[in-house]
Amino acid sequence: MTSVAPVRATTMKSMMKTLGRCVVVALVSLSAACGQSGTSTSTTAPSTTAPPSAVEAFSGTLQPAGTNLHSFTVKETGYVEITLLGVVPQLVTGPSAPITVGLGIGTPNPATGTCLVLYQVNAQPGSAAQIVGTATAGPDCLTVFDVGDLTQPVNYTVIVAHS
Repeated sequence: MTSVAPVRATTMKSMMKTLGRCVVVALVSLSAACGQSGTSTSTTAPSTTAPPSAVEAFSGTLQPAGTNLHSFTVKETGYVEITLLGVVPQLVTGPSAPITVGLGIGTPNPATGTCLVLYQVNAQPGSAAQIVGTATAGPDCLTVFDVGDLTQPVNYTVIVAHS
């Protein structure tokens, strides 16, 4: 199962640092309240997640009202970053507004050939990841879908960085 939170890595590090401080303060306060201020407490260090160690590129053609599925395997629990690099109409007739498509991450359902989407966003192409979070080890899937704006097929490229 995949757990994804829409949080940037720098924000996540800051949150984890603050959380760590709160845990230490809570343990010291609890120890003092129980009359054990002179004894030491041992804590288990929070588990760490692996940084992305694999990068996969997925390209395809998305039809109006369509959804495309791409599968990948996370080797160990760690960060996952999904970046929509480009979306280009198949028939370019002049300048066009930026194209928005949906991106989703989830767990594949082999019985139905679908993806149980756990987190999704509407995204426009860019160099910054549109989905950043943590994925557990195992099979995962990416969906690229029309949010209702497509009037013709578009070609897209998505980069998935994971552990």
